[in-house]
Amino acid sequence: MLKVILQAPRPIPPFNEPARDLRIQNKPLWLNQRDLLAPYVNREIELPPEA
Repeated sequence: MLKVILQAPRPIPPFNEPARDLRIQNKPLWLNQRDLLAPYVNREIELPPEA
């Protein structure tokens, strides 16, 4: 599966942090998603914010 990473640096209200910095069980969201999807993803593309 191809994983597309969309960068969105805009803060998420009411936390006032970018989405990737939010935490679930004291683990950053991006790290949690990476670990959960690891068995299914064989490549990934990261798009810049202006894309």
